Amino acid sequence: MNFNESAKRVVQDLKELAELTADCNGAQRVAWTPTWQKARDWFKEKAEAIGAQVIRDAAGNQWAKIEGQSKEAIAIGSHLDSVPNGGNLDGALGVLSALEALRWYAEKKPKKTIYAVDWADEEGARYGYSCLGSSAAGASLNIDELMGRTDLNGIKFEDAVREYGVEPETMADANAQMKERNLKGYLELHIEQGPVLENTGKDVSCVYGAAGVERHYIEFTGQSAHAGSFPIKMRRDAFLAAAQSALAFKEIALKYNAVCTVGQVSVEPDVTTIVPGKCVISLDQRTINPADLRKMHEGTVDCRESSRRAWREC
Repeated sequence: MNFNESAKRVVQDLKELAELTADCNGAQRVAWTPTWQKARDWFKEKAEAIGAQVIRDAAGNQWAKIEGQSKEAIAIGSHLDSVPNGGNLDGALGVLSALEALRWYAEKKPKKTIYAVDWADEEGARYGYSCLGSSAAGASLNIDELMGRTDLNGIKFEDAVREYGVEPETMADANAQMKERNLKGYLELHIEQGPVLENTGKDVSCVYGAAGVERHYIEFTGQSAHAGSFPIKMRRDAFLAAAQSALAFKEIALKYNAVCTVGQVSVEPDVTTIVPGKCVISLDQRTINPADLRKMHEGTVDCRESSRRAWREC
């Protein structure tokens, strides 16, 4: 076995997974859906074919194990779930590279036990809670935030996960189960989600921090009015307040060398000839510095207060 052969196998696995779970728009492996389960069954079959033992923990995380000479263990992995129309490498590269590591050691017993892990619902695409499975394993899951939450079709979170054999009330047990594996290290290979490596002419880098996230929906309430007869200077246009705020949020992010995104916008009454009386936007703010993230959020609150008084003041 050599590294070139291993790389070719990983690429072939990625292509096979894409053929199984993607369409012309991209990957469709949204967690807690049949396509996602198809991907997980495919991974399980691949792992068992090389002699790995595959088990699932209380949070739905999937662990493929090659027993080592020592009970001390190393975990390698990522996630198979995707956002709608997602990239075929995102998450899958890490899981299938871990699968290749199991292949590498299947014929010769490793010094330490090796796990390839596929975290359940890292994207949070269906219920808006990212890193679900790994947070359960890491003892940071707040299940109360998810109970009763519905997806776009009105299906409750707890009903969706039960369809895939997960009981929401016991998902936190994944932490104790992970501790039993005696992990001494974790490694994840992931694609870069931006253009930095390409722009700097680099092929690979190491992660130096994990970004924290503030994620909110913000509602702006103005006054609906006739688009033809109501003077602009007298309007209280909820959309313009939201738009001005979004630009201010960008300046806040630049101040802290961070990022922010307004990815969703809805207006009411959503009529071409009526000034919006209500606008709701999403806001996603991220940085690796907790103090800066707190200041960014505080700056957002200040801006929202200004917008609430009048859109021209924000």
